[in-house]
Order: sequence, then structure tokens, then C-alpha cells
Amino acid sequence: LVGQQQADRSNQCGICDEEFGLFRRSHRCRMCQGTYCLPCSRHHVTLQGKPNQRVCTRCLIQPETSGRRQHPATQAQEPLMPLP
Repeated sequence: LVGQQQADRSNQCGICDEEFGLFRRSHRCRMCQGTYCLPCSRHHVTLQGKPNQRVCTRCLIQPETSGRRQHPATQAQEPLMPLP
């Protein structure tokens, strides 16, 4: 929970380090629970049978080595495939 509390207080993207503000909103990756801007988290995949789940670029490219521990409730049960 401590990591999630730190992520909730984050005021910048975890990938590009751009600060969040009026025109740059934060979005949560459903795999690593990180906080990212839209360009760094615009991917959507199916996780645990739930379609259209937002994931960051790191988790889409390398889910096992994205640098963050995956939350057990959101670990992918099938290969990641971007939605059309």
C-alpha cells in the first residue's frame, strides 16, 4: 500500500517525467499500478478476461521487466494483445 500511496501523490508521469496539470491528466496502468500521462499509457489490452484495460508502454512492451511489481489481482492470465 505504501507504493500505491506514493504513486497517488505523484505529480509527474512515471515514464516521460512530464508534470500533470490542467491539460495533462494522469492515468493508472492496470498492470503495474503506475501513474502515467496519456501518451505513455494509451494502450488497452484484455486482463483477466476484462477488455479495454489501460496499460503503460512499459507493460505493453515488456510486462515481466517493466520495473514495477505487478499487483496480484491484475496479472495477465493470457498474452497481451492490443485491442483494435
